[in-house]
Amino acid sequence: MPPHSSHYLHPLDVGCFGPLKEAYSRQVKDLISAYINHVSKFEFLYAFCEDFFASITERNIYKADL
Repeated sequence: MPPHSSHYLHPLDVGCFGPLKEAYSRQVKDLISAYINHVSKFEFLYAFCEDFFASITERNIYKADL
């Protein structure tokens, strides 16, 4: 990342990666409430991909650009 360019990426942080973080946090809390404290790589990838495709959408990307 070039120096002094983080402000260009901030809208993506708020509009796309923020919802991804919230969705994945909910998944982790659900696992913890079910007394699951070890997640395999496969289970992580499944949960992350599900949340990724739900939160990184065209609508969120355009909304982040505003």
